[in-house]
Amino acid sequence: MWYALKCHPGKEQEILESCRQEIDSRILCDAFLFTYDQMKRYEGSWHVEKKQMFPQYVFLETQDGRALLEHFKFSSAFPAAEIKENLKEISSEEERFLQNLYSTGHHLPMSEGYIQDGETHVTCGPLVGWERQIKKINRHKRLAKLAFPGDNFVTMIPAGLEIKSKS
Repeated sequence: MWYALKCHPGKEQEILESCRQEIDSRILCDAFLFTYDQMKRYEGSWHVEKKQMFPQYVFLETQDGRALLEHFKFSSAFPAAEIKENLKEISSEEERFLQNLYSTGHHLPMSEGYIQDGETHVTCGPLVGWERQIKKINRHKRLAKLAFPGDNFVTMIPAGLEIKSKS
C-alpha cells in the first residue's frame, strides 16, 4: 500500500532521503517522488525540464501501514501531530491509476499528439491510450491535465504533451 506524506514546499528531496535512511527496510519497501517532463522555452529554444507531479508530497510504499505509523510516532523528524494530518493513505483505485500511468517507474516523459476535429490523439509517449483522461490541454505550455480518480489530495495531474498539429 502507498502513503502520501505532505511536507513543506522545497523539502521533498530532503524528506525523501530522510525516510530512506531512517525507516527500517522491513517497514519501508520504497520511497519516491512522481515526476514528469515539461517543455519550457528560454534562451531562444525549448528545453525539457523535470517537474514534480505532486509538489509537497513524498510517496511511501509499505506492506505494513501500522508499522509505518508506529515508526513516525517515535521519529524526532516528524512530530506525531503533524503525521496524523500529513500522512494520507492512497486508495487502491488511485494507486492502480498511477501504476498504470507510470508503467516504467516514477517518471513520465513527454508525449506527442495532434488534435483533429476537436478530438485529441496521442501518437507517442506514455499518454497513448489515455486520451479519455485528458481534460485540459495548454498548447502554449505543452501541458495536459488528466483527471485523477478519487479526491484524496488532488483532482487533476499534469503531464507533458506536445500537440504537433490541430485541424
